[in-house]
Amino acid sequence: MKRNRNIAVLGLVFLVGCWTAATWATIILAAQSVALLAGTADPALSAYSALAVSLLTDIENAITTFDKTDAQSDLAKVQAAIEAIDTQLPDALTKLNVPAAIKQRVEAAMQIILDYVDARAVAQPKLRQAAIARRALRTATPAPKPLTKGDIEWRWKHEVCGGDATCSALITRKN
Repeated sequence: MKRNRNIAVLGLVFLVGCWTAATWATIILAAQSVALLAGTADPALSAYSALAVSLLTDIENAITTFDKTDAQSDLAKVQAAIEAIDTQLPDALTKLNVPAAIKQRVEAAMQIILDYVDARAVAQPKLRQAAIARRALRTATPAPKPLTKGDIEWRWKHEVCGGDATCSALITRKN
């Protein structure tokens, strides 16, 4: 019985690790692709995209450090990085001066990014309760299951692009 439990725990650790590694490039590509949602280069979208990539990188670096040290100070850095993305992306969205249709696409992309962050935080036992509480303040929906590369691509295609093939191709290329 103990052997089966150990195998299950190892399997879970393996899945969480693969989920993180497999989705990281795709979520970064999605954040970078926000800059191209207008079809041409747009300085406002480029700035928003750069902010999203920077904040995602801060979170991933903080989580990686915390995973290695398990130090309370590093846990505080993870929580601060998550709080930064939760506040800065929506704030930047309200200030974004682009046509309404493009802003809707950016908002959908932002939601995918925030769902990725929430799922990543919920997967961390020491972050789970805070992540669930923070999400409850932002939305009535429960924290998402860990997102796979396919989940992100599907959501991008349907929620951001509305099925538009050119838009969908922004993140479905090889990464």
